[in-house]
Formats: sequence, C-alpha cells, structure tokens
Amino acid sequence: MRTMKKLTALVVMAAFLTLQVPPAAFADDSDIFGANIQPNILILLDTSGSMDDAIPSQVYVAATTYQTVDLCGRQRNQTCVSTTVYHSTGSNRYEVYANTVSNVGFVAAGLLIAWHASVRKNIGTSLSAHRHLATAMACLVVLLGPGSAAMHATQSAIGGNLDMSSMYLVASFAAAYATTRWLRGGPQLLAATFVAGAALCELVGLWGVELPVVMYSGNAAFALLLVGAIALEMLIMRRREVHAQRMYAYASLASILTAFAIWNATKAWLCDPHSFIQGHAIWHILGAVSAYFLYRYYASEELGDKAIQGLPDLLQAEFHAPNDTTSHTASAEPHPQNRAARGS
Repeated sequence: MRTMKKLTALVVMAAFLTLQVPPAAFADDSDIFGANIQPNILILLDTSGSMDDAIPSQVYVAATTYQTVDLCGRQRNQTCVSTTVYHSTGSNRYEVYANTVSNVGFVAAGLLIAWHASVRKNIGTSLSAHRHLATAMACLVVLLGPGSAAMHATQSAIGGNLDMSSMYLVASFAAAYATTRWLRGGPQLLAATFVAGAALCELVGLWGVELPVVMYSGNAAFALLLVGAIALEMLIMRRREVHAQRMYAYASLASILTAFAIWNATKAWLCDPHSFIQGHAIWHILGAVSAYFLYRYYASEELGDKAIQGLPDLLQAEFHAPNDTTSHTASAEPHPQNRAARGS
C-alpha cells in the first residue's frame, strides 16, 4: 500500500514537470503569425559598388504627421493600416518602364530635326551660316534618349552619369549658340563656349549636395545654362536684326516650363507605382517637344544686312561665295516661308 502511494506520487510529479517544459521555438514566421509555415525568406547582402551610391531622401521629422498611403485592398484604393500586414499579388510596377520608354521622344525629336534640316530651303540664313550645326543639334537631342534611358533602366551610377552628361550637352549647346549669335562670333567662340558650359556642369555636378527644388547640384547647373540661353535669346529678339518665327521660341519655352512644373510635382503627384502614367515620363516627352520647337526657331531665323555685316569675315564669306551652292546671298528679304515672321 505504501509502495503504491509512492508510485502514484512519482507519476503526478513527472506529469507536473512535463507541463512546465516550454514548447519548441522555430524562430520563423510561425512565431509571429501563429501558423506552422516553413522558412521561405532568403536574405541577400549586396556588397557591390552600387551600394556606395547616394540615394536622395527626405529627413524624417518626428513631429510631422505623415499621410497614409491609400494603395491597399484589392482595388488598391483603401487606406493602409499600419497594424496590418499586406502582400502584393503581382509585380505591376510601371514607373521604371514608363520612365525608360518615354525617352523614345528624344530620339524621335532628334530624327525629326535631322529630317527637316536635310531640306536646304528649310534652314534660314542664321543657322546655315554655321555648317553642320543643325546636324549636331539633332545628334545631341537623339543622345538624350539613350542617356536618360540608361539611368532609368539600370538605376546605376554609370547610367546616371550618361543621363546627366546628355543633359549638360544640350544645355551647353543652347547657351553656346545664343552667346555666339549675341556676340556675332564665329565657330571658335561657339566651340569654346560649348566646351566651357559642359565642363562647368560636370564640375558643379561633382559637388554632390542636395538643393531645394532642383534636388542636385548638377540639375542646378543644367537649369542655369538654360536660363542664360533664354535671357540671351530675349536680348537677340530685342535687337531686331534677325527675323524669325517667334511662335516656335514661345512654344519651346512653354513646353520646358510645363515639363519642369510636372517634374517638380512628381514628388507627390503622378507617381503611383501601379500606374503607367508617370509625371517623370511626361517630363521626358515635353522636353523632347521643347527641343524640337527650339530647333524650328533656330531654323526660321533670317539675318538682315546689318546682322550679316556684323559677322566675322569667315562667316560673311559664306553669304557671298559665288560657287558655293550651300551658301546664301546676302539679302534683306527672308525666305518665302518666313516673310510672315518679319513683324513678329
């Protein structure tokens, strides 16, 4: 009887101790969500050189109440709750695709410039005074396409450099051509100003600081060259020595200003990653339209006698060479298609 009591007591104590043993912990998703799910997460550590690239971001302010993104639910129109775990049912992220493909606009604009310039009568006396300049502009505009696409498609440092360099070249061209016409210079001044503008942008871009509105120092240099070119074009118009279809200049300016406004607004507008319509893609398309209209303005310029006389002797010879079928004869009368622009 006494032995039976001892055996019963030992069984009860063993059962009690067994209940105190903690359950096994798997250290996976089941510990968090309460389901027995096998580990299905792969952690990758990237040690490549791209990890040294600077990623622009806004500083977190603890006192600021940030707006909740309303992209949850099946229709992606419900408010996201911070205490709920969400997962994506697809990979329909279009922003990189749209921002890459939209650069076709620059290629199309450059090809249109080359096509228009291939017809001799389409080029006015101002642009034709600088041989092959229309072709050079067409090449620079085309280069904007693959340069920008390389950045958006690869998201790499090399792609970013190609993107910025192509922008610098176009802005430097606009500033150099405006400076040359304003100072009545020749090819040497045009080339020197072009190289100086591109070099200035590259040096400023190396500064690598974030700036308000334009974000990067390189963007500031790009914008500065464009503003300088616009100011010089306005001075050239006021001098009234050149007759041109100014509507192209106004259309170019309106396009680039609209493009900049949309580009600046994409921080909070037209940036839905699930939409094919991206503000940055619209910036690309309007930028291409602006470049084409700018060329058409250049091509419509007709020099009067006073403007021709102020050119260097080398350029004046282009207008008086008797055997050069590609040169113009100095005349106060513009091409027939530009006569209506005299009063503009």
